Amino acid sequence: MKDNPKPYYDEIHLTVVGAGVAGILFTRFIFEIAKKENIKVKIALINNVSCNYCAGLMTTIAYDALTIQSKYTIGDNVVLSRLTDCVFINSRGSDIVPLDRPLISVLRTNKFGIQGFDDYLKREILSGYEEFKDSFELIEPAMVTDFDHIAEERKYNIYYNIKGMPGILKTDAVVFAAGLQKIHSKLIDKMKEKLGYKLPHLMNSSVTEIDLSIAKYNNMQNKVFIIDEIIPDTVIGLVSKREDWLTVSSLNRVLTIADLEKLFKHPSVKEYIDLENVKSALKCGIVCPTYVFTGRAQNFYGDGWVAIGDLTGMGRVLKDGYFHAAKQAYYAAWTILYKGALKKSFDKFYYDNLKGQLPDNSAGMMLFSVNKFLKGNSFFSKLFVNIIKSEKNKNKNKRYFSTAIKGLITGEISYKAVAFLFAVGIMSYLFGKKITGINSDRTI
Repeated sequence: MKDNPKPYYDEIHLTVVGAGVAGILFTRFIFEIAKKENIKVKIALINNVSCNYCAGLMTTIAYDALTIQSKYTIGDNVVLSRLTDCVFINSRGSDIVPLDRPLISVLRTNKFGIQGFDDYLKREILSGYEEFKDSFELIEPAMVTDFDHIAEERKYNIYYNIKGMPGILKTDAVVFAAGLQKIHSKLIDKMKEKLGYKLPHLMNSSVTEIDLSIAKYNNMQNKVFIIDEIIPDTVIGLVSKREDWLTVSSLNRVLTIADLEKLFKHPSVKEYIDLENVKSALKCGIVCPTYVFTGRAQNFYGDGWVAIGDLTGMGRVLKDGYFHAAKQAYYAAWTILYKGALKKSFDKFYYDNLKGQLPDNSAGMMLFSVNKFLKGNSFFSKLFVNIIKSEKNKNKNKRYFSTAIKGLITGEISYKAVAFLFAVGIMSYLFGKKITGINSDRTI
């Protein structure tokens, strides 16, 4: 923030609903500001322990930013692998695009007996802020069932159940950080009914974890895959977690066992993995339906309350939102402690700092729509693979199409820049000879 205001409160009681990345980092930022400004804070973090899905992929930039901004010391036991190559596969072939900076592969929870990223952040939430031990309460596993706004006191009553026992909190402000896995819960129903909250536009997706120890052949280590067209109506991502571990995620379609069997039988995929019995390799035995947001939510803050994380739809569409979760957590914490938990404050100091992402999200959805339109067109399928292959012989700064592919998977450049690079890469390939004098084969 540009200004250096005085704290709005001398004392405040906050309730955070949801202990994913956004809720945990919000709490950390509150600790940081309260410590700096000598504000007396009391925080209750209510969390309903659940699967929280699997996945877990972030850029090196996001990883470094999270550790620096939130002042965590994240051990190497949290990082499962560092991915150095992106493999692009479609119906007409495949090729490898080296990544300039490795992607960080993690698990989100401790579900599989391995330290998850989210669970590590929660476990170490007081690290460096031990003085707040007596004013912080983690209530889990608990489910928020209702809340009331006490207008005359400018407070909220939060009702919850923990192990079958009811509980109630009176709080000055409430922060909703429950995530998209709670969209069918009583909590979201109450937010819609009592606060006028409207969910972001959503797209069906799915995720599952696969044990590769039973594979006959496995060369997927340290790679992330973008697989287009092989399964209808979806783009699939494969993320290597460890030598014997793979995450499979999809956009716009909930994958079935039959889809996975078809995927792993495809010749371009079999170049990297020979996995005959896919069903028996599923670590949970199922493919989990999930959601990603494709547009912003409506009415996601007001007097005494604010939503952060994926519930806002204000991060980067179609991407796992570690970086944007941290960004929203910071601006929400800063706004509350310096400007007050007021709608007019959230308008100016929270929403205004997030809305810059919206035009680029429109560009991202345009790219996704164009890709859907071109699917099944053999000319473009072969064209895309040929461009990637041809760019290997070019100067690094002229690998436009390959850089766009990397930008899609890493999120390190904007969707607008990705669209521009795709266009330049295609034009350079098709008309490079006329424009630059490059003499190369243009056979499609």
